[in-house]
Amino acid sequence: MSFGTGGVVETSAGNGRSAAHSIAVQNDGKIVAVGAASSGGFLIVRLNPDGTPDASFGTAGKVTSDVGLFGVANAVALQVDRRIVVAGTTAPGGYCCQIAVARYNPDGSLDTGFDGDGKLTTYVGGITSAYGVAVDADGRIVVIGSTYNPIGPSGVLVVRYNANGSLDTGFGVGGKVITDLGGSSSTGEAVALRSDGMIIVAGAGGPSSDFAVLRYTASGALDPTFGSAGVVLTDFGGFDAAHDVALDSVGRIVAAGRGHERFAVARYSADGAPDLSFGIAGKVTTQFYAENIEEARAVAIQADGKIIAGGAAFHNYSRDFAIARYMPDGTLDPSFGVAGEVTTHLGDRVQDAIEDLALQADGMILAAGDRQYCTSPCGFVVARYLGDRIDLTPPAISVDQTPNANANGWNNTAVAVTWHTEDPESGISTTVGCEPTAISQETSLTTLVCSATNGAGLKASLSHDVRIDLTAPIVAYTNNLGAYEIDDVITIVCSASDALSGVANSDCADISGPAYGFDLGSNNVTAWAIDRADNRTDVSTSFTVAVTYGSLCGLSRQFETSQDVADSMCDQLLAAAAADARGDVSAKTGILKGYVALVRAQAGKSITSIEADLLMRFVSAL
Repeated sequence: MSFGTGGVVETSAGNGRSAAHSIAVQNDGKIVAVGAASSGGFLIVRLNPDGTPDASFGTAGKVTSDVGLFGVANAVALQVDRRIVVAGTTAPGGYCCQIAVARYNPDGSLDTGFDGDGKLTTYVGGITSAYGVAVDADGRIVVIGSTYNPIGPSGVLVVRYNANGSLDTGFGVGGKVITDLGGSSSTGEAVALRSDGMIIVAGAGGPSSDFAVLRYTASGALDPTFGSAGVVLTDFGGFDAAHDVALDSVGRIVAAGRGHERFAVARYSADGAPDLSFGIAGKVTTQFYAENIEEARAVAIQADGKIIAGGAAFHNYSRDFAIARYMPDGTLDPSFGVAGEVTTHLGDRVQDAIEDLALQADGMILAAGDRQYCTSPCGFVVARYLGDRIDLTPPAISVDQTPNANANGWNNTAVAVTWHTEDPESGISTTVGCEPTAISQETSLTTLVCSATNGAGLKASLSHDVRIDLTAPIVAYTNNLGAYEIDDVITIVCSASDALSGVANSDCADISGPAYGFDLGSNNVTAWAIDRADNRTDVSTSFTVAVTYGSLCGLSRQFETSQDVADSMCDQLLAAAAADARGDVSAKTGILKGYVALVRAQAGKSITSIEADLLMRFVSAL
């Protein structure tokens, strides 16, 4: 994948010279670079991984923000929620200088949840500049720089803000810490955060202006267990300064900058002691050309421990982009550029410099910088260099099943399973168990596993469960006698079962109770059940309920509490039955009227009114 024009993307904002000062890579691979617009103010540019402008960000991939007179963005940090924090310097009202911080939403709009309008300025006193920014695990924003105040404290400046933009009063004094390292000036130029909340700041200070590395506790106090009372000074033999800092995978501190007019890199153990396994006594200097006007402005550490320093080297009246890559022991990496060094000349007699570095996931090296004294417009530059092709990502494996399982994870037909493996970086070298598979038999659980290995030797596996139930549930009514009289008790049992996937839902209720509670004549009841694979069964059962003279007598004895009255009721019903048998309708009718009269006389006394109404209703069916 190519990047920009010849590996360079140059962006302008206005008719003058813009400048790129800091760069970072989002988790989705998009590139965020910040700096200064030619007309003043923060300039934020977001590029796609191939260097094309990201049209979803701001206007054609660019956002500018007015943060006050002479506003310039010097540093960028990315939050886990894809919001972008930018820090720099401004001179509101024309009085130099104050800290400026802005936070942007993923689309480039200012985040109004940050200080109300998405941006803020902080007055410290005297001349103040912000050069670095980081966001801690709690969303607090740490800004570092320097401040000079002839009538007040001066030195390395650390300011911490809460996530909403307010100063964190639990840090230092009112959210601010100033550390004077002695000498003509003390500056903080870069920041790195440890997972335990410790803050690492790199810059310059001391009587002879040396590399300075400081460590602060989470409360803002210098850490007495680090170096000498929280400070480490490293002398490279000249007017030295550390411009960037990074932590490697084992917690060692790597600082890069200017040492005796050369690229200078120092590595320290976690407690600030020089790492004697690196260079000479923990220090390395690199000279590109004989002119001696060279310095590293940025540092990045590859996953394999190699260290990349970027900055500028002066040669033939031109200052060029310069990059050096070091092995973990501090020797130049002979596989990189020419004996570990690369310089890039962007134009005749221009003044170019790398200000920051970032690494893409595939090992490519991104450099942000600017061009000075060139034909307008120009300046804001992002360049990409070929690094070691690094694949840290295992293969991606996905699976398709046709048809898809239902919400319960079951199918009621045969299924086909297809695997998909890909690795866009190093490719797929081998697969095991990733062939298409068809399953047609019933199974409570069949687990398929696909494993893939990429060209970098990284492995990934994915399992997929298949459950198939082709058999509908069993629904049955039992104990149905088929024919009942009104004094009988009905007990018909409904059962639903599914031996494989189980019953997910059903309407299968027992039919029980006195027969007189059901309709006379035919009764039809339906039950159904659906198993977890969505197979369904419907079953019906029927029975009849009839009234006879004998069953009405039996029901009368159930309702009537007086034995004598119950005997009288049954005697009348037996007499009516005899008349009915003779075909003497008139006698039957008269006898039944007497039964009804007796029932009415007992209603609300020895039998309830409801029971009396029920007995009289059944008389009409005889």
